[in-house]
Amino acid sequence: PLTNNNFLLRACSLRTQYVIGMVCYTGHYSKIMLNSVSARAKSSKLERVMNKQIALVFILQVVWCLLSALYAVFWYDSNRDESDWYLRQREDDGEYMSNLTYFTIKFGNWIIIFTNFVPISLLVTLEMVKFIQGTIVTKDAKMKDDVINSNTTVQTSRLMEEIGQVEYIFSDKTGTLTCNIMEFKNLSIYGDSYGDDKSADVSQFPKVTNVDFKDANFLDHMNNSSHKNYKAIQDNLYLLAACHTINIETRNNVQSYSASSPDELALVNFAKFCGYKYAGTSSEGYIEVNINGEVKSAKLLHVLEFNSDRKRMSVILDVDGEIILYCKGADSIIMDRMDEAANAGHIEQMKENLKEYADKGLRTLLLAKRTIPREVFTAWNDKYMEASCAIKDREMLMSQQQEDIEKHLEVIGATAIEDKLQD
Repeated sequence: PLTNNNFLLRACSLRTQYVIGMVCYTGHYSKIMLNSVSARAKSSKLERVMNKQIALVFILQVVWCLLSALYAVFWYDSNRDESDWYLRQREDDGEYMSNLTYFTIKFGNWIIIFTNFVPISLLVTLEMVKFIQGTIVTKDAKMKDDVINSNTTVQTSRLMEEIGQVEYIFSDKTGTLTCNIMEFKNLSIYGDSYGDDKSADVSQFPKVTNVDFKDANFLDHMNNSSHKNYKAIQDNLYLLAACHTINIETRNNVQSYSASSPDELALVNFAKFCGYKYAGTSSEGYIEVNINGEVKSAKLLHVLEFNSDRKRMSVILDVDGEIILYCKGADSIIMDRMDEAANAGHIEQMKENLKEYADKGLRTLLLAKRTIPREVFTAWNDKYMEASCAIKDREMLMSQQQEDIEKHLEVIGATAIEDKLQD
């Protein structure tokens, strides 16, 4: 069935050599074109006030010229005989010009005389001042970004004076006040919190970005097969390496991850840091994870993608003959779908860990898994494929089936990621 993944939206850039597909929803009568509007011209408060004042001055000039021309007509009507010898007010046929003609001529004369009422040079002077201010801002060392070694760029000089008049910032997302650079900080497994200790030597570990984790206890438990958290640590790392929608890009023979969100990149990089490197998805549909040099393949059966309503994402894998659902999402969502009996021993302590992470301002996710009996998966898969092919209410039917399979979850861990605030 066709989904949003099969559509290439306008303004997307391709990194492939060619695409085989069909063009649809094009032309000026498509929804996106009908809803698009031309960009509104931006103007500062000073410009708006100045434009109103210039318009007022022009109106006063026109009124004054009308009054002056009207007075000239009255004077002309009363004194045309006495003044004709030097004003030459007759037409070519010798008749006096009409009052309307005389009014029009005098109105034009007064307009020319009062031209200086409208301060034309004020606009030019103001633009020159703004240009100089923009140049000063561009060269201001205090407004330079030392991280990327870039000076401030003035896109338009029309709004220069607005900079000093900002009193409030209204934002609907934290990305306005943060750097949008995520760093993996903490991991909770069965109630044991890792990440606060920074004593481990990680010089021998893979060099990755978006990870600030040096917990010696975790590294010891990860390599100690007799520790009670050893198996859970392996499950958490495999989940982080496999449950995502990241693509691998190769440029100049160097591979890098291309993620739809910096959160996913931080999670996958942490798994790579711990020796669980996502190696890509084969053309046959197998997710490959390189675990300390050994590639482990699992058949990717379904990806239940994240959206704002679901607040979670899941993958269903065939791992060594077992059907396993791996899920990550918001704690409030995962808690409602967990198996109470399977999580009774550690869930309360994990809630305490989540509260500690939240008090630090970290972004938290719960990690969960479920082993699905093959006959249960087969029955569910038939219903899910039928829902995905439905013509009417497809999304609602698919959502119902996703809800049906994402339950009886075993919570195996929780992650905490820091979104750094801007300086």
